[in-house]
Amino acid sequence: MSVGLRALNRLASSDLVDRLGLREPAARFLHGASKTTSRTAATAGRTFAAAHARARPARQRPTRHDGLFDLTPTDEQRMLRDAVRDFAADRLRQAAQRADGTLATPRDVHAQANELGLTIVGVPEELGGAVEQRSAVTSVLMSEALAHGDMGIAVACLA
Repeated sequence: MSVGLRALNRLASSDLVDRLGLREPAARFLHGASKTTSRTAATAGRTFAAAHARARPARQRPTRHDGLFDLTPTDEQRMLRDAVRDFAADRLRQAAQRADGTLATPRDVHAQANELGLTIVGVPEELGGAVEQRSAVTSVLMSEALAHGDMGIAVACLA
C-alpha cells in the first residue's frame, strides 16, 4: 500500500500530468476508485457483521452419538455425497486434461465448486455454512467423491 501511495504522490507532484492535461481525468478516476473501494469494504464488513456481533463464536453442533460406532451415512450426507459425485463426474473429469496441460485448476471449476458449497462445509449454518453438524465422515465422503473426478483438482477445490 505504501508503494502505491508513493507512486500517487509522485504522479500528483509531476509537471508532466499538467502538460499532458491529465490532472482532471486522473482526479476523477481516483475519486471513483476510492468510492468503489469504500463501498466494497463496507459490503464486506456487513457480510461478516454476524460473526463479529456474537459474544461466543459460532460452531457446528457435534454429531450425536448413540453409543454405537456407525459409519452409515445420514440422509444429508448421502445427498451431499451424490451431488459432489455428480459434480466430479461431470466437471472434474472433463477439466482434468486441461488442468494437467496448464498446471492449474480452471477458474470455472473453482467457481462451480464454490457454487456447490464445497468450501463452506466446515462453516456453521448460521454464518452461511452448508451443513448443520460437524462430522469427519461428511468431510471424508465429500473428499472421496471429489477424488473420483480428479485428485489434484479435488484438493484445489477443497483448499
